Amino acid sequence: MWFVKRRFNIFLYFQKSDIYIFAPKFKIMIRRLLLVFALVASFLVSNAKPLPGDGRGVLKGYRGFFDIGYAYGYRDDNLFGRALFTTSHGYQFCPYGFFGVGFGTAYLHNPGTVSVPVFAHLRSDLLNNSITPFVDVKVGYSFTDVEGLYFSPSLGCRFRVAKRVGLNLSLGYTLQKSSVYVLFWQVDTKIDAITFKFGIDF
Repeated sequence: MWFVKRRFNIFLYFQKSDIYIFAPKFKIMIRRLLLVFALVASFLVSNAKPLPGDGRGVLKGYRGFFDIGYAYGYRDDNLFGRALFTTSHGYQFCPYGFFGVGFGTAYLHNPGTVSVPVFAHLRSDLLNNSITPFVDVKVGYSFTDVEGLYFSPSLGCRFRVAKRVGLNLSLGYTLQKSSVYVLFWQVDTKIDAITFKFGIDF
């Protein structure tokens, strides 16, 4: 077992076998994910067809999101639980295809510890309906106190409240990596969490 100290003064124990470096793999992963995003967006646009529903779903054009929520850190007895805020903005290509970019802020339980992820955002509303399930994925990189890969897929439901406005509830998972110090070496470790979010889109 190694005794390690985070840069924001939290102490943890983990096995030597858990120590590995992600930086080279991270760059390759991001490139591949962005390529997948581009291919999926192209597919959605080129294959857009009428979806089942009442026709009162998401409209084509600019679309923005504001979300708040909480991430439960199940790996570490919620030691790294955190309150969340994210916003993203982009273009709705068809009733079920959105692509944009955004950023967020997460305040961890440890006082003074902040994570600021910057990400690409891909989302699909599955029905052209006033109430529709959706899937979305955010992938990027986190800065400030917590630095490393940020990947957050989620499932949820959207409720239309006006022509271009909807309320969103979602359950998801955040895969996030952070730097820690082992003796004199800086390595990365996971601080994954289950996320619950409430938000609005317009």
